[in-house]
Amino acid sequence: MRKSNFKNFTFIIIITAYFAVTQLPSLVYEIINWDLGTFLNVSNELARGNLIYEYQAEGKGPLIFYIYNFIIKISSGNIVSIKLFHDSLTLAAALLLYAINIKKFNSSLNSLFGSLGFLSFMSVFPYGHSENWEIFCINFVLIAVLLREHSLSDNIRKRSIYYFFIGMCISLSSLINIATLIFFLPFLVDIFNLTIENRQKIKYSLHSFFGFLLPWIYFILLYAFNNLLVVFFRYNFIFLINYREPNEEFLGKTIDNLKLYFIENIKIGENQVFYIHLFTLLLIGYIFIKYLITSFSTKNSFYFLIVFSDGLI
Repeated sequence: MRKSNFKNFTFIIIITAYFAVTQLPSLVYEIINWDLGTFLNVSNELARGNLIYEYQAEGKGPLIFYIYNFIIKISSGNIVSIKLFHDSLTLAAALLLYAINIKKFNSSLNSLFGSLGFLSFMSVFPYGHSENWEIFCINFVLIAVLLREHSLSDNIRKRSIYYFFIGMCISLSSLINIATLIFFLPFLVDIFNLTIENRQKIKYSLHSFFGFLLPWIYFILLYAFNNLLVVFFRYNFIFLINYREPNEEFLGKTIDNLKLYFIENIKIGENQVFYIHLFTLLLIGYIFIKYLITSFSTKNSFYFLIVFSDGLI
């Protein structure tokens, strides 16, 4: 085994061990948060032969309920198995972050602390329960980002395929949370920043749009054939537009939540987990600030747009 491969394997083991310490303890508590309980209940409509939104109003995208319906079937409704599935998605996101950072920074150490920082924020001590449904969207978006990184280093003839699947990943994410549509913008801007002919840029954009449209077309046709197309658009677009209100105190509330996060962690500092988080978050903060200062350029605008899009959500 080459030295670099051995180092990557070692760091993956470290990430997995850190994940086990910060996430798996939640399995001993028989707790179901509000969202998870709703998803498990509404997804049973599919088992009864009904479509989502047919008899229940719901503000989430339809794909999330199909995923939960599948999880219920393979786990026989066992809540521990369902929570363990969620935990595996958190670990998958951390490993995807590691793979992306390796491609971007070519530094195993920076990549390691990027993933550990993510797991710290997602820790069950006290708030980051993996039952949060956004973890599905995070994984889809991270897969799209990883495909983008591979498209830059792989055979140029394969780029159309990469951008097709990038569009599909963002589409699947938007079918869970429509707000994640905004992540499509950085990829489109990135295409037009490539130093290639305009004809190729248009080609890649069309492949992305085609990949994006396919999942949506499937659900539109499904609901159209069941005379529920108006209901589908109502709960995926109109309902959410009317539901959302401008949050003028976003920054203040974000700061308050961060304060609460650290206060709650200090309260449970006796188990030493708080100190692990603090050390990791300080390191990831240092790496981020260093990257922000030294790497701002048009070439790296894709990642700044990704962060900006996340902030808008």
